[in-house]
Amino acid sequence: MHNREYTVFLRPTQGGLMLHTMYYEEEVKKWRVWRADVELKEAEIKVAHQLIEALADEWDPEKI
Repeated sequence: MHNREYTVFLRPTQGGLMLHTMYYEEEVKKWRVWRADVELKEAEIKVAHQLIEALADEWDPEKI
C-alpha cells in the first residue's frame, strides 16, 4: 500500500470481518454528466428488460 496511511472500515461477513479501504479524492474518477444525445434502439431496450427480468428474484435474507 505504498507506505501511505489509509482510512478503512470493517464490515461483518459470514463468519468474519471484511476490511474495505476508503479512497482519497484524487484516486476517484470525476463524475461526468451522461450524454443526453444517446439514442437507444427499441430492440436494445427490450433486451435490457428481458435481462433484468431473468435476473430478478425475491429477496431472501436466508441466502446471505
